[in-house]
Amino acid sequence: MAVDHVTCDVYTANMTSLVEQAELIVSEARHANTTSPSSPHRLSSIVNDVLGPAVCLFGVVGNALNLVVLTRRRLQHSMDGLECSVRLGLVAWSAR
Repeated sequence: MAVDHVTCDVYTANMTSLVEQAELIVSEARHANTTSPSSPHRLSSIVNDVLGPAVCLFGVVGNALNLVVLTRRRLQHSMDGLECSVRLGLVAWSAR
């Protein structure tokens, strides 16, 4: 059985080459992560930049329409009877 003897210089050169290759791979991986966001980051970006403002806008428009409809005088007068019924219903429900 033949045993290969590696000199210290050859071993050091091999290890240096291996470390340089590992550093290159790590550097490329970091560069790839900074240039193109991964899928979870892209989804988070879409939710924060598109869906969040859309939901807020929908809520503001809906609340504004509720204010317009519920503050009409005609509706306020017609709600008096409904208000009494709702109060009685809530009292009955809480007494249960």
